[in-house]
Amino acid sequence: MENLRLLLNKSFTVILEVFQQRENLANVP
Repeated sequence: MENLRLLLNKSFTVILEVFQQRENLANVP
């Protein structure tokens, strides 16, 4: 179970990073 939680945490962090990068790109004219 610990591995699953770790994996979920990793994917969540990656998704958040990608989301922020996309937002930053959208803010650039």
